[in-house]
Amino acid sequence: MANYCICSVAKLKSNASLMQTYKHNYRIDPPVNVDQSMSHLNDEAVKLEQKNFVEAFNQKLKSLDYYKTHAFRKDGVKALELTLEYSPEAAKTINQEAWKKANVEWLENTFNNKYGNNVISVVFHYDEGAYAGAGAIHGHAIVIPVSEEGRISAKSYIGSKQQLSDLQTSYAKAMAPFGLERGLKYSQARHQDIRAMYGALNKDLNENPIPQKGEKESPESYIERLQQSIRNERAERHYEKSMHEKEIREIKYQYKSDPEKDTYIKAIE
Repeated sequence: MANYCICSVAKLKSNASLMQTYKHNYRIDPPVNVDQSMSHLNDEAVKLEQKNFVEAFNQKLKSLDYYKTHAFRKDGVKALELTLEYSPEAAKTINQEAWKKANVEWLENTFNNKYGNNVISVVFHYDEGAYAGAGAIHGHAIVIPVSEEGRISAKSYIGSKQQLSDLQTSYAKAMAPFGLERGLKYSQARHQDIRAMYGALNKDLNENPIPQKGEKESPESYIERLQQSIRNERAERHYEKSMHEKEIREIKYQYKSDPEKDTYIKAIE
């Protein structure tokens, strides 16, 4: 059964949202679903060099020549938060240290440029809710989106449906060595022709064949094994669907005043 990687992106537009995210990521204001007995395992993989995210943004702003003669837009995006996850079932086989390293490398290759380190913080959490219970981890990365022109511009990275989709594809490619994949897009089947839809279905069946009855296996044992296989597959589909819905909810909240909100949602459907 396939395991999936998830990379969700949220816009941080205000100092309040920067501080709220900082307090969450660094457990200054831990959420209710945190197991604080495991918080000591949390790993700051990219160390924040400033006191908090607001100071980091202000310092980056001062370092850019463009803003010596231009004011930062009042409605501008100050930072992006990327949440990096994988299916909890993969926790049994995934090399977490290698996975963390690969995530940091992908982030730095994607967002750092000639204007310096735009990835200002990466924290991996071991202590949060269902992740901790399953032995899985997830990461939070804060990026100040400096464009190649030296401006802070989220649109230079996620300004269009294609850019956001390309970002997701790039992340999935970086996670492929860990046996993780992006997965089928939920709305895609209704846009595909019948041949393509059945091609996707056959590919899934080939990768996850129906269990065959063992030569000496009793009918009762075989039926029980089939039922368990179906339960496992339904659980996996339910998890993927719930993560997909969670990502859409986050986008609707973070982008609620953005006229491009529907475009971002369609890019992950």
